[in-house]
Amino acid sequence: MDVLRKMTKEELYLIVYEQEDYTPKLVILAKEVLRQDYGFTEEMLSSIPEADNLLEGEVGTRKLFLEMLARLGCYKSIDFDNDSFRDDGYSDFSFSYLGEKFYANAYDDSVYVSIEKCYGSVLLKDKDKVERIKETINRVNEDSSATMYYTTDDVFLFVACRTKFLLIPLIPNLDIYLHNQLKSLLDACQLFDQVLEELEQPKPKQEKENAYKHMLNLSWNGKKELPS
Repeated sequence: MDVLRKMTKEELYLIVYEQEDYTPKLVILAKEVLRQDYGFTEEMLSSIPEADNLLEGEVGTRKLFLEMLARLGCYKSIDFDNDSFRDDGYSDFSFSYLGEKFYANAYDDSVYVSIEKCYGSVLLKDKDKVERIKETINRVNEDSSATMYYTTDDVFLFVACRTKFLLIPLIPNLDIYLHNQLKSLLDACQLFDQVLEELEQPKPKQEKENAYKHMLNLSWNGKKELPS
């Protein structure tokens, strides 16, 4: 209810008007907020498709997922790609959470949802960097519940992170559950940064060897004598 109260009147109306995209419970709560916070009368609400008498039957994965995003405050950032909508009920869209952008695939005929975060890219011609990124991905995937992976084209190597998880109404505390799924992607990206930074740092032994070779070179050129 608190999340719904942060929405505008137009956003709440849209939930009720397009109720086929949401669970009956969310529609009923949206109507209640319209009554309490925006002074909608029963006559005004009667012009919106009635939802109070909808049966609590099977809830599609897509509807449930959209409701969970609304509870997490992501409703305003959901960006539907019109070209991705198909008559069979599939949908692809992006949304923002904790300041980060995610891409989601939710299927009404499946109990699984996949969420992806595009992370970055590097030029393929930078072979050393590419190899470090590949090693970093392998290390991250050993310790992360989300999966890091890369793809390539003719010029770039692209890094992304993905998680796929079960989403059904029987799961307790669904909003916390979804938050943890999204956080797993952010944690994987943070771990990726840490591991990559470690790989790009010169090893202490190598640093000493390089410094010693540098000193020898200076001494050989007569510019500096080695300490006795």
